[in-house]
Amino acid sequence: NTGNDSLHCLGLLSVGAANLSKDDKLMCLKNYFDATVLAEKAKNSTLLRSCYSRLSGFYQSVENYEKSLDYAFKMIDISRQDQNPDMKYARINDLKLVGDIYLQKKNYDLAAVFYERSIRAADSIKFNQLKFQGYLGLINLYLESDEPRKAKIFFDSSTELKNYIRLYGMESVIDQAY
Repeated sequence: NTGNDSLHCLGLLSVGAANLSKDDKLMCLKNYFDATVLAEKAKNSTLLRSCYSRLSGFYQSVENYEKSLDYAFKMIDISRQDQNPDMKYARINDLKLVGDIYLQKKNYDLAAVFYERSIRAADSIKFNQLKFQGYLGLINLYLESDEPRKAKIFFDSSTELKNYIRLYGMESVIDQAY
């Protein structure tokens, strides 16, 4: 009732999430769509990304991976077009998300492509910490695709990944991985 479309949009997303947690998928989807309409009307890229993220996650949860990918690619489009400097970080997460969805679809080749793109995007902005999630995506891909030998070869050759793990004092994770 405040007349603030952004606040209304965020409220709808929150109510949608509550509906999803109660397994009321129809009301969840209605709230997410209503929020998306408001965000589109407001031409607010940050809100649109939030709406698309929730919709992508919703469709992932009901195993409609094509719809989930549609919304994930919309997020990538926004992060490419928006001039906000923070969007370059969001784009890295979006690329990794697309890799995760392809992994769930068991399309291992495309999952690897998007994990590698997220790593290259993080490298291009010199943000090594964001490369970590792409590396983990690749390792999980090899393990899930019944190619543990590839996972070991990848892990053995990923000195940057192991150095990053050591930097944060988590050497035990390396032992656990082996």
